[in-house]
Amino acid sequence: RVSVSAMLAPAALAWATFCLAVAAQGTVDFSSGELDYYGDYENAFVAPDLDGCAPGCRDEWLDDGECDEACNVADCSFDGDDCYAGYGECYTDSDGGDYRGTVSHTRSGPECQMWSHQWPHTHSKTHVNFPHAGLGGHNHCRNPDGDFSPWCFTADPDLRWDYCDVPAVSKVPCNSTLGPWPVNLTTISLNTMVSSVAREHEYMYFHVPIPAEIYFIKIVVVPTNGDPDFFVSFSQELPTGANYTFMQERVGVDEFSIGRENSYFCGGKGGACTLYLSVLAYDEVTSFHLIVYGVEKKYFA
Repeated sequence: RVSVSAMLAPAALAWATFCLAVAAQGTVDFSSGELDYYGDYENAFVAPDLDGCAPGCRDEWLDDGECDEACNVADCSFDGDDCYAGYGECYTDSDGGDYRGTVSHTRSGPECQMWSHQWPHTHSKTHVNFPHAGLGGHNHCRNPDGDFSPWCFTADPDLRWDYCDVPAVSKVPCNSTLGPWPVNLTTISLNTMVSSVAREHEYMYFHVPIPAEIYFIKIVVVPTNGDPDFFVSFSQELPTGANYTFMQERVGVDEFSIGRENSYFCGGKGGACTLYLSVLAYDEVTSFHLIVYGVEKKYFA
């Protein structure tokens, strides 16, 4: 969500700096292969500073509900509970949807690709789209989408994905104390503004009862910091980037309107229902105000 001009600006500035340096020095020898673009600024590009417990791992990323690759190391205690270190191989769902073990190769042999990587295979099975599936900065087998059993994308460019040979499902409850990150769910009323704060990549869920007499609703999300996106559904109680019906992801104030003439409103059924709404903090800690307006049909007469 950065404009092309913004992306090109640093390159343009660097090129302009280089051209000015050439003009000042007269000539430059390209044949040596050791061009000094920056003169006295030879130390302009250095290794990043140590940020937190490991390079690239911010303190606020630890134990925040998302397994971060940079934090999934021993020096950071494997991102606290986020990466399920030490969880074990036990699971109880027949399809392995709750498998949080460490098997990281497919039944055909290739190693698994990290869920947080988009190479060698691009995909949409990310923590942002499946926030309760145990994905993120690791390459352990998972089943985020209700498949037959745990699987993974592979590190082999010629094999996109395959199932994994994980241990058999347990017939008794697992002993691990680690569980899914709690869902942040709030029920709110129509025509009442609420405020909230979400961590990076965290969903804040809202349920809004819609009385039978309400004919039209309008959702407004006003950011006070960051850039929230929101997802709407009348059928999915916890809408995410993987199962939403409607979404808004504009920069700035987001708005969405829908009335009973739309077949998706209340699932196409008359009477009362519940609107399911989530607000996502996309790339940083985000604060916002939210209101859902509800209007009766008589006001449109």
